[in-house]
Amino acid sequence: MLHLQCVAVDFDGTWTVCPSLMADFCERMFNAGIIVVCVTSRSATEKNVAEIRRCGVPEHVAIVCCGGRYKREVLRKCGYTAWFVIDDQPEAWGPGQPMWRVRLLGAWKWLESKMFSSIGVNDGNAKSLCDCRISGDV
Repeated sequence: MLHLQCVAVDFDGTWTVCPSLMADFCERMFNAGIIVVCVTSRSATEKNVAEIRRCGVPEHVAIVCCGGRYKREVLRKCGYTAWFVIDDQPEAWGPGQPMWRVRLLGAWKWLESKMFSSIGVNDGNAKSLCDCRISGDV
């Protein structure tokens, strides 16, 4: 099976911290041709998916509901491999995942320096966000 490379963003405790920033992030990724997937530990019910969409997750962002299973495994079964992950609970991705703790502001600056330099992201939206964790090559 061919796996599409994506940016995986957690919902509860990550997207929900600042939905407008995450929606802007996803829009910029989409415009740059980068796939973003919202990966949640929630179960795949219509109610959960509708709530996630109401919180601003765009239609072009796939939602992967893991139902408490390791996110990496479920994401792969859906045909994706995470290029990197933004998640406040790295243990949800399974044991042995390379994760380190950074402030989301630091993560935004890291993303900007690594990925956005060619598309001009430098708007300072990430000013007062809580801690999140970032991983590479999941």
